[in-house]
Amino acid sequence: MYENFDLYDRIKPINIKLISALFYKLEPGSKVVDIGCGQNWVKSLPLSDTFNIIGFDPLDSKADYKACISKNDEWCNQHQNYFDAGIALNCLHFTTTDGVLENIDLSLNLLKKHSYLYLSLNQLRIDERDNTTTGDIKLSFDHWVSLLNKYYDIKISYLYKNEGYDASLSGHHHFILRRRYVD
Repeated sequence: MYENFDLYDRIKPINIKLISALFYKLEPGSKVVDIGCGQNWVKSLPLSDTFNIIGFDPLDSKADYKACISKNDEWCNQHQNYFDAGIALNCLHFTTTDGVLENIDLSLNLLKKHSYLYLSLNQLRIDERDNTTTGDIKLSFDHWVSLLNKYYDIKISYLYKNEGYDASLSGHHHFILRRRYVD
């Protein structure tokens, strides 16, 4: 079923389920951006050949483009309001809480109006940058839901509590969200 079983064996079912939920709402041929795509594995998921998936990553050679989510990145600036949906798995959290919110905004800038972004965040990476320790992952999830609800419409939220696995590959906090617009 998968080209690289070893890689997919490490990807948790929650990632696959939420990517499928995002794909379900898209028309064939839709443009999907995979932010921080790493090995570009989303392209080999079932249904992915139905869409035009473009992955970018600042480090991985398997990415379609070498780019970084940043106000100063030329590729990102050239692709504002370009994509029909976005995926950002465990790549926006290598900064403080405020930095994560800025990264979410920059990611949403790549999407067309009313498009959805699926993102996952690893709370431990954020804690490292904020110099804090999250004692209760559920409380930090509730905090993220509250923060994100101020600015975005959350379609799906899910707390992954390590269910027997290490959450570092899948992230603790999962959201499918979009910008809130007043039409």
